[in-house]
Amino acid sequence: MAHTLKLPPALVQILGLQPTPAVVDTPHYQGFVQEVVQTMQVWGLLDAGGWISLTLEDGESCLPVWSQPHDARAFACGAWATCQPGPIDLSDFLDHWLPAMDSLGVQVSVQPEEANRLLPVPARVLAWHLQVRCVHFPANGLDDASGPVTLSPTGEP
Repeated sequence: MAHTLKLPPALVQILGLQPTPAVVDTPHYQGFVQEVVQTMQVWGLLDAGGWISLTLEDGESCLPVWSQPHDARAFACGAWATCQPGPIDLSDFLDHWLPAMDSLGVQVSVQPEEANRLLPVPARVLAWHLQVRCVHFPANGLDDASGPVTLSPTGEP
């Protein structure tokens, strides 16, 4: 049986989590959040100049991240063929990366499979979901016998 975390609408608005991108309700996104909390790492791609970012259709920047190095490596083809997966500690990602990205307006693309099919998520939204998952399932507590938790800040299924 799945559980939905529900926040009062006023708190959702104060936290700036509304509207929530539809991508956060997908199994793809939910699986990413669960894996990252379980492994305590996020993976990006590095080239000689540092971490790669992508440009969205609207001209905004987006940081692609993956839950596993092999998924990041699979993305590294064409213009990114020389890139290598690089780990980012989850606590560093939550404490430093996501707040800085949020202040700069840089979004996150979770588990992209192709550069032309990015599903951006605001950094603040991803931070919230990762923090909720960490609080409710610390360390090895991800295999909750009562079922998964749906991480929708509005509590909608």
